Amino acid sequence: MMTCGDKAISRLGNGPNIAYPMFGERNMLPKSSIKYPLNLARREFIAALFVVTASVTFDPIHANVRAPKKILFICQYGTAKSAIAREFFRQRARQRNIAVFAFSRGITIEDHVPPQLRQSLAKDGINPSIELPQLLKPDDWGSADILVAFNQLPTDIRHPDIRDWTDLPSIIDEYKKTRSIMKKRINALLTEIKGWR
Repeated sequence: MMTCGDKAISRLGNGPNIAYPMFGERNMLPKSSIKYPLNLARREFIAALFVVTASVTFDPIHANVRAPKKILFICQYGTAKSAIAREFFRQRARQRNIAVFAFSRGITIEDHVPPQLRQSLAKDGINPSIELPQLLKPDDWGSADILVAFNQLPTDIRHPDIRDWTDLPSIIDEYKKTRSIMKKRINALLTEIKGWR
């Protein structure tokens, strides 16, 4: 048998275990059922209960937070185009406040950055040698969301998203031209990544 108090409790389904008196049903709860604070009017007290409910139902564990996209730049030697693109990409991502993870690898490792290129890069705030060059391994392309290739990749590499940038001119011989093309493509790629979020 339902009591007067049972009829006055709203059905909240799977919500928080907080019950509220149904609006429009007067005098269905004993006066002692809910004690309103002296400094709050009836409506203010009910509004306060709704605020509590909102705070209880927020669950930060299930918030829609995505991991940054991982971009892998690959060139033949791992010290020139891929490392330079990595640093330009990071620089532009910071400027645009886009969370990404960029890294670079070489198919065969060799120091391929002459002094004059280092000087030009330094003027742009780029240091491709800030990280030691690393040889490309299966775990690298397996963990990346996008591969950017500056040279033909080994035939055993299989990936759903490979960007072919092999048409870029030599960054040693034509730094300004190659830098311009590279930065435009980097900016476009960042715009694409930002649109995924």
